[in-house]
Amino acid sequence: MNTNILWLGSPQCDNPALVGGKTANLSRLAAREPVPPGFCLTTESYQLAHESRRPRKAAGASAVRLPASLRSELVQAYGQLAARSGLDAPAVAVRSSAVDEDGGAASFAGQHETYLNVAGAGAVVDAVTRCWESARSQRALAYRQHYGMGTQGAPVAVLVQQLVVADVSAVVFSSDPVTGARDRIVINAS
Repeated sequence: MNTNILWLGSPQCDNPALVGGKTANLSRLAAREPVPPGFCLTTESYQLAHESRRPRKAAGASAVRLPASLRSELVQAYGQLAARSGLDAPAVAVRSSAVDEDGGAASFAGQHETYLNVAGAGAVVDAVTRCWESARSQRALAYRQHYGMGTQGAPVAVLVQQLVVADVSAVVFSSDPVTGARDRIVINAS
């Protein structure tokens, strides 16, 4: 079975080791509730892309190169997302979903890149590679080191999900994210 790309709501897409915690939780929700369509490039695709890595740039950052087969799978998945959404080139969010982010010891909020309002297969391919590259950024590596996490081999999945045009956006925390108090619900809206 090919596990490079998995769709939200599919049984295999709820495995945090394969899709990261963010995507696994969203996929569980998508299996029960209507959410915008999306798919995830798994940690296996991350490993495949990093095995094909370009030589290091002069600045010291590594550049990810998608093998032709993985690029083709990604372009095909974006085409399927377009068909599901009824749009020729739907705007999507391209978001990292690391295996070890958002745990009890560390949050990783803002450490890896997210790209919004990305449209077109080529732009999606570019945004996915930039998400993967952000896992090796100085900021992300310093954060990992600060929290005593390894800086080698931390796989990152990438979620590609159709954007919804909204008048209001919000995040609801079932416990206070600052104090941890479970008797408070915190809503951040804009």
